[in-house]
Amino acid sequence: MLIPSDQSKLRWRRRCHIEGPKPACAETVHPFDDDLLIPNADWERASESLVDARAIQALAEELGISPAIVAGRVRWERDDYTLFSQLLGSGKVRVLFPDAFIPGVT
Repeated sequence: MLIPSDQSKLRWRRRCHIEGPKPACAETVHPFDDDLLIPNADWERASESLVDARAIQALAEELGISPAIVAGRVRWERDDYTLFSQLLGSGKVRVLFPDAFIPGVT
């Protein structure tokens, strides 16, 4: 069972549109601990400086993970999914499945 941080609980409540100390949909919204891929100590040290792609790539290289993981965490923590799309390969997966039907997507 996951025990999310207070900040994550607030984010889950806002996204799930519910009140209370532990959102019922928490496990479906965020299935991993925040520090599974980026240790909390590293995140606390670096999170404020992650303002551009170069900083994200530097942290990812230091941790030996993909920049997409760091960019995804920044987007999640800041609740802004418009940030750093260029690091995520947006739109590149769809071309690998040309015959797949996705309602609402052309």
